[in-house]
Amino acid sequence: MLQLKLSVQLACLRLPLKSALPVAAELGAVAVEIDARQELPLPVSRTAIRQLLKWLEDYRLRLACLTFQTRHGLGDLPNLERRVEAIKEHLRLAYQLGCSCVVCDIGEVPSPEQSERRNVWLEVINDLGHSAHKEGAFLAARTGTAAPEHLASLIRDANPGSLMVDLDPGNLLLHGHSCNATAQQLGPHIIHLHARDAVRDFSARRAIDVEVGRGSVDWAAIFADLEQHGFNGYTTVGRDGSPNPKLECKQAAEYLRNLF
Repeated sequence: MLQLKLSVQLACLRLPLKSALPVAAELGAVAVEIDARQELPLPVSRTAIRQLLKWLEDYRLRLACLTFQTRHGLGDLPNLERRVEAIKEHLRLAYQLGCSCVVCDIGEVPSPEQSERRNVWLEVINDLGHSAHKEGAFLAARTGTAAPEHLASLIRDANPGSLMVDLDPGNLLLHGHSCNATAQQLGPHIIHLHARDAVRDFSARRAIDVEVGRGSVDWAAIFADLEQHGFNGYTTVGRDGSPNPKLECKQAAEYLRNLF
């Protein structure tokens, strides 16, 4: 049976990392999401790792995922080698922090017809997959930017377990993709759920992000799809730019709990 393992995105709280942890615990979270660029820039010393693990233990929290956003897509050629090495360093760091998931928006994935570009992507993903299996933490592509069918095809053609998925329904809506179709297509590879919502603004001809439960995401259907595929990862609440992030995280957690 699917269980809600609640996590809080610390960056949205706009507090120093140490001060944000007790807030997450107060909200009833069992884990947190840390933004590596904002809150844990490399290099991270062994002393800092031990200190962070101690803070997490003090509040009975775990690290749900480490977010590391690259400035370019995973297969973009400029500075590609440096970008890949940085991701590998964060896979290693995640494992040291007791976490098996590094989340990244990998950019627009080429279609199967774009064979030359796609081969570059496959080479990079397989290389990262080799490191992931060695380090014990896996790269998860955040849904939204990439067309879900292209992402599914890429995962299918890569070595098994080389690339996993962070399902972000709100981000899918913001980019004009179907949440439920994506959850069904990518279900076996989803290891983390970022609970964001969005609604179509017809006057502006675009979607805007909103509080969880106030948008167009059918959360009951999303969780039903995840349960069908044996999902046992964390569900992270938190939205960048919220005027009252603590209250919004609390309300999102209550809304999601009521679905179980």
